[in-house]
Amino acid sequence: MKGYYNNPELTAEVLRDGSFITNDLAEIDSEGWVFLKGRIDDIINVGGEKVSPSEIEAIISSQPGVRECVCCGIDDPVLGQVPAAFIVPEGEGYDESQITAEIRRCGNGLMIPAKYVRLEAIPKNYMGKTDRKALVKLLDSSGKTSTADDFLKLITSRRSIRTFTEQPVEREMLEKILLAGRMAPTGHNMQTWRFTVLEDAGLIAKFRETVKNAASEHKAMFYGFNNPQALIIVSNDRRNPDAVKDSSAAIENMLLMAHALGLGGCWINALAEISDVPEIRTVLDGFGLPDTHKVDGIVALGWPVSVPAAPARRENVIRFIEKEEIS
Repeated sequence: MKGYYNNPELTAEVLRDGSFITNDLAEIDSEGWVFLKGRIDDIINVGGEKVSPSEIEAIISSQPGVRECVCCGIDDPVLGQVPAAFIVPEGEGYDESQITAEIRRCGNGLMIPAKYVRLEAIPKNYMGKTDRKALVKLLDSSGKTSTADDFLKLITSRRSIRTFTEQPVEREMLEKILLAGRMAPTGHNMQTWRFTVLEDAGLIAKFRETVKNAASEHKAMFYGFNNPQALIIVSNDRRNPDAVKDSSAAIENMLLMAHALGLGGCWINALAEISDVPEIRTVLDGFGLPDTHKVDGIVALGWPVSVPAAPARRENVIRFIEKEEIS
């Protein structure tokens, strides 16, 4: 190949030192096998993590009720991009919840499509290849949800997760979660909170056992955390009258950010009652917490094994006061 006809810019981009740059993404395993992962320009950047659409397509295509599937990235206000799945159904059609569960089992939460779109046929370009740009435009024109709608969906779909897989949580994800916590509102902008992060499995297991034993001895509540891959201990200065409220706002922000990243999280309150008992205080001193700090909560994080059903919410807790009711 000498180059693209009348397109020297594109020719210079793809022809380098006698080689043609294909923009295909591949991995080579220890035995020398090459596995094609897809096109680099099709890879979805979900919160800094690279997600291959072809891997998602392979899982979805294996499910009953799916004739054809194409996955591509769409804009997201929180993560930058998230996957969307465009599916041509077969027979009675597919079950979105079943597909989501299978993707979570085979991959991870970042691979779960934010949207499932049913189509009669997948659009193709003049070469007969999937037209991914047309799919994104199709989604936009079919009624793209607003940022507020997306955020409400994020809130209403979050669940407390207490059992996790052994897959570690990437440091980059933890940093995003911690940033969300630090951006929470704080009374008088005091920002007296502190976030202590545990990532080592052995340290987490030892800390859990210490908390469990202390809670049992001092008759404190302890619901436990099975095998989190990371813990964020949220402490605050007891001299700050808004400390508990500030910490609570930060914890809620972090749980929502974790859910947006596909992680599972749980709010643990055990140390709120026993921060100052000697065996716990010794551990906290070792972590570098100031003497004036009390633990207001712990956030347990990891990749969820499963997602529980939503608990029922009370309906009789809201009342709008009409002007006529005020005498």
